[in-house]
Amino acid sequence: MERSSLTERLKECGLTEKEATVFLELLVTGPGKASEVARRVGVSRMDAYNQLKRLSDRGLVRATVEKPMRFVPLSIEDALGQLVSEREEAIQRIEAQREFLKEHIKQVAGDGNMAADSTFRIHQERRTINSQIRKMVAEGHAEVHIAATKRSIGRYASAGVLGELRHLEPGVRVRVLTQVSEDNLEAVLEAIEGGGFELRHSDRVGSNLVIVDGVQILNSLVFDDAPGSKGKGDVALWTDSADFVRAQTSFFEEAWEESTPLVERVTELRTGRVVEPIKAYLGEGSMYEKFRGLVKAYRDVRPEVAAHLLKQGTTYSLREFGIEVAHIFQLIGHRIGQEIAHDLTATDAPALWREVAGLWEREGFGRFRKLPKQEKEALGVKKAGPLLVIHDNFSARGMPNVGRPLCAVDEGIFAGLVETRLGRGCRVKELKCIGTGHDHCLFHVRFPDEDVVREETAALTARASAMGR
Repeated sequence: MERSSLTERLKECGLTEKEATVFLELLVTGPGKASEVARRVGVSRMDAYNQLKRLSDRGLVRATVEKPMRFVPLSIEDALGQLVSEREEAIQRIEAQREFLKEHIKQVAGDGNMAADSTFRIHQERRTINSQIRKMVAEGHAEVHIAATKRSIGRYASAGVLGELRHLEPGVRVRVLTQVSEDNLEAVLEAIEGGGFELRHSDRVGSNLVIVDGVQILNSLVFDDAPGSKGKGDVALWTDSADFVRAQTSFFEEAWEESTPLVERVTELRTGRVVEPIKAYLGEGSMYEKFRGLVKAYRDVRPEVAAHLLKQGTTYSLREFGIEVAHIFQLIGHRIGQEIAHDLTATDAPALWREVAGLWEREGFGRFRKLPKQEKEALGVKKAGPLLVIHDNFSARGMPNVGRPLCAVDEGIFAGLVETRLGRGCRVKELKCIGTGHDHCLFHVRFPDEDVVREETAALTARASAMGR
């Protein structure tokens, strides 16, 4: 039997196509590192690592503690048993939820009062649920809100739900939230052809939700998400309870407020350029009192230094107002790092640092290099992770000694680069800075997974030593 057929069978068991491809590769060729799996199946190391992480989270793959980390699959029999257990647990959860809703739905109102004539109905199977949604949409006179998971949006299109939206009377406001990804982008673009509603991207959509005119609502859960599934296990709750509708509408409005316009999401997916605005939160309390305190604090600082800092609006001055601008700069830097990563080709750390050095030189960001092991040891840094040094760093160029690091943007850039290019979570901390009186900026990249491995190894070593005594 061809691998493609086996992959389809695994998808029917509840794996995504990428998960099925990676898992089958491990079953056929044996355990391997993320880079090895990536090479075998023809994807990037980052993509392979993400799929392996998902499989590990589902208990289908085990990550070893050795370095570099290797991934070991469960036997096919144990894996299928695990998938069956997942489905059984899902069914048990919905059964428990059904009883809970029937007994405790009045608590949604907060004060325990619920209109006596409120109705609650359970719908089962996808075909029946979609029929109910079409009926609800057709009854819309003022507004229709829909939240759909990334797979459900395509199913709604094929089931005629989105088509029903286009038949509504002019003036009915229709808003659709869904998670737009590379996997469903084409389906989403096809779904919005012909207009009739506004669609935005949101990562907060975890289940399907339809609200019509603020008077009726349907919540549905998909339990058989495999492509081609008829959804016989899908379950939905419909109600006209005003309190329930009000609570869910509040959730939808919050998610809509934080969502990304479709054109920005498409730009991000197709170009790697993140164009969604970053939202920042200012500090609380009286800004006037904080300003007075700031003026008093700067009385003991040389005038030229104080003027320079206040004029530039740096971390040093803005933090005094309760504005955690360092975190904001890290967020901005992280996004810059994500965008830069899409222009690079490296799939391992040494190649990445070489590319970064060339890019920093060309763009005038500074003179970048990764310190070799000997120099790192000479600095007395014992913790794992590379040290990165930048001379003539643009972020702090010309800054006086203010007694604290100033390059939060760079911290974010390196974190975004590593996470996007290498598929590894990390923390970046500036150890030395022009703002601390040095002639260069020094950054330490830490990998949480390496810290865990090191701690486990140390614990095992200590245990073995204790047993040998």
